[in-house]
Amino acid sequence: MNIVVRKEEAKDYRRTEEVAREAFWNLYFPGAAEHYVVHKMRSHPDFIQELAFVIEVDGTVEGAIFYTHSKVVTPDGEFPTISFGPVLISPNITVRDWVES
Repeated sequence: MNIVVRKEEAKDYRRTEEVAREAFWNLYFPGAAEHYVVHKMRSHPDFIQELAFVIEVDGTVEGAIFYTHSKVVTPDGEFPTISFGPVLISPNITVRDWVES
């Protein structure tokens, strides 16, 4: 098994959203919305394109992680941070797949 982590490219968008839908389908509630979150997040000003990564397994996108600018608000002020998510792995990939590669 050949595993590659690389920056997400526009050609990956559809597959990444498909994997997001599959990964979260019926996980927390019926259906899933994470694929739509990924789709909308890319056009948000807080999205960090340079930190959008996909995981290719044997040439097919099977996972991804995304980062956005965020902040912590306290009585003392606002503190800039970076948040990650969603993090997704295709349900077709098992731990055994990773260990044996």
